[in-house]
Amino acid sequence: MRSYRNLAKERLLRGEMTFGFQIRVFRDLEIARAIAASGFHFIFIDLEHTTLDASDASRLALVALEAGITPIARIAEGDYATAGRLIDGGLQGIVVPHVDTAEQARVAVAHCKYRPLGTRWRGDTSIHFGWAPPPAEPLGAALNDLLMLTVMIESEEGLANIEEIAATEGVDVISVGTSDLTGSMGVNGDFSHPRVTEAWRKIAAAAKRHGKGLRLGGVKKHEDIVRTYELGSRMVITGNDITTITKAMRADLEALKLQAQSVCAAH
Repeated sequence: MRSYRNLAKERLLRGEMTFGFQIRVFRDLEIARAIAASGFHFIFIDLEHTTLDASDASRLALVALEAGITPIARIAEGDYATAGRLIDGGLQGIVVPHVDTAEQARVAVAHCKYRPLGTRWRGDTSIHFGWAPPPAEPLGAALNDLLMLTVMIESEEGLANIEEIAATEGVDVISVGTSDLTGSMGVNGDFSHPRVTEAWRKIAAAAKRHGKGLRLGGVKKHEDIVRTYELGSRMVITGNDITTITKAMRADLEALKLQAQSVCAAH
């Protein structure tokens, strides 16, 4: 029987740094292999802000599983039908955006976890265990151990309810969409604002109290990312496919242009 570990969940719940890379544009399976070869622990497939679909995510997930890293996907708000298809298709993690209340967190658990935690049911086999039954325990319990459910806090309402959200059984990780949160707080994009730091601390404390993993995301400057480490965030997405490749292409082009100008001027 072939079984796939959830490397990201294991590392995160041990309190170890866990690094991932976001797929927003490229559907070719080589992008997943390249991410794995670069040393990342997970791929983050964004279905909320892109045109990628469940089929794209499943194909990328299967490559990630074989490469030994964790495939995670963010669904669009409330799109639990897609979440179910993603889990059936091999995804090991589901990220649910815009969770503002404990009731919404419970709904996420119901749709993404198996009985008795949630309401999902499977027979005797799953792609996560090579289409064979897992040893020694029911499939639903084994899948609940394997799957990682992340809920995103992106509003002042979510911040106000963070204690109850973090206490929700079946939620594994609390993630903060800091960009959206700053907009909700009226300090749009000001990641150094004292209220943002206070919000991070409040969320980090709740996650720690309830044994959840933590990602303080949505920041891009390295100094801001380091601040999130200091507050207990251990899950980082370093960049995305289209931004990284265009940045590298521009840098190479500019360097060659400067060299060409220097050589041509001398001759």
